[in-house]
Amino acid sequence: MKDLVLERICPVFVGYYDTSHVLHTHSRETYGKRTVRHYELEYIVSSQDGYIVTDSIPVPVSKGDLLFRYPGMEVEGIGIYHSCFIEFDLNEFAEESDTLKRIPVIFHNREELAILSGYSTFHFCRLFKSITQLTPMQYIVRYRMQKVRERLILTEDKIETIMTQVGFHNYGYFWRTFKKLYGFSPREYRSWILRP
Repeated sequence: MKDLVLERICPVFVGYYDTSHVLHTHSRETYGKRTVRHYELEYIVSSQDGYIVTDSIPVPVSKGDLLFRYPGMEVEGIGIYHSCFIEFDLNEFAEESDTLKRIPVIFHNREELAILSGYSTFHFCRLFKSITQLTPMQYIVRYRMQKVRERLILTEDKIETIMTQVGFHNYGYFWRTFKKLYGFSPREYRSWILRP
């Protein structure tokens, strides 16, 4: 029965927005606080020191990031970045199912993702890459790196502790990947973002 309900859930388009009409020149300028009224998918087109505060948690954003929001979340964009986002509602069948709330945030391997999607691993990987331009493993690594960035900002935990908590077990690989994505080592990034 739940599968039938999930298959009948479909998005209803509400609107499209492009932030390029508001040009910020300073990393502390704000787009203003707002409460999310519909579901949203926001794609970061470019970013220079931009970050988004969602429910009081600041998250630095990079080109290519994709953010998902639920109605009722408090959001404020700060800094220099350009994004596009769509708003949508879900039809009445979404309210009958709690499946959307049970989707895991971190996936560990492509087989698990394929099983959840109902496709073969091969077909799922092709479909996933055609949509995101990333393989499932590249996506997972980027997601974990996003979590590392959040924890570097919000906690005083040692970098090695953060690294293992988000799923990295090889410090060399972790360090190289972080520097390749963000241009800083994790320690340099923490010092830079928390500078007075």
